[in-house]
Amino acid sequence: MLAGFVARSEAWARFSDAWNSALHQAPRIEYFKMYEANSRTGQFDGWTVEARNQKMLMLAQIIKDHVLCGLSVVMRHKHYAQVFKGQIADRLDQPFFWMYHQTLYLCIQWQANSGLDEKMDFVFDEQEGESDFILSRHDEFMALAPDEFKSKWNRPTFMDDKETPALQAADMYAGHIRLQFIDPAFDTATLRILLNETPALQGRVDLKDLQTFLTRLMLEGLKTFKLFPHQLKQAIARWEEIGTKTTGELLANAKPGEVVSLMPLRAKGTSKYQLVHKCHDVDSPHLHTRYGNKCLASSQFHR
Repeated sequence: MLAGFVARSEAWARFSDAWNSALHQAPRIEYFKMYEANSRTGQFDGWTVEARNQKMLMLAQIIKDHVLCGLSVVMRHKHYAQVFKGQIADRLDQPFFWMYHQTLYLCIQWQANSGLDEKMDFVFDEQEGESDFILSRHDEFMALAPDEFKSKWNRPTFMDDKETPALQAADMYAGHIRLQFIDPAFDTATLRILLNETPALQGRVDLKDLQTFLTRLMLEGLKTFKLFPHQLKQAIARWEEIGTKTTGELLANAKPGEVVSLMPLRAKGTSKYQLVHKCHDVDSPHLHTRYGNKCLASSQFHR
């Protein structure tokens, strides 16, 4: 999962000062990490549960007082493995890559819902082996993004979460959402501040969403022939399934009177024939044999 908060730059500056001040209040810690707080290790080694909870409650209140909204995207590992694992290029076959893009889209959705139209900076914590890859693919991703989005995204930056209060807050948020996702009965005072008292927009990538992503990815690859050999083989084998699913979605989502371009699918048993506009015997659309080009509509052929 990925999660974080939206705030204006001046609010983030005030937030950082307040966050660091709260961290340094006794009992002092140098940074916040949800795993260490939850397991009472690292910065929280030797702490009582009550002291740990009080520190998190104080930090959660600071988040609530400074941010505009919390955003999160959740996806089950087993769903990803079931749909994507081994189906795409190895370098792209990682959940973080897809969660990253879903988070960007969720931010744009929040802007639209809020009636805003501003450029946003995206700051992520350093992910081993991922940061350089995301940056290297950013320009390509922007080229494929809808035009209305391009004016709203600045190039993402990656920072050390131990030195960046906003990323520590995001880690706290993600940790609490994850715990509740695993156990719906999970409930704390800190969780209530983060989820109930702070505006939030939550997204979930389920099995159906992943299947749709894979279908669209294969279709785009087929259009441009930018598929690895194993992907091309799989896409060709699933062409009817992919085309039928895409056509069904286009029809289901079409508005009354809207013109849509459907995927061309050949009906079963028609591989021997071809549709022609007209020929020297028949002046209207009709069928010819694919091999031999014999007209099925002419009286000569029927005899």
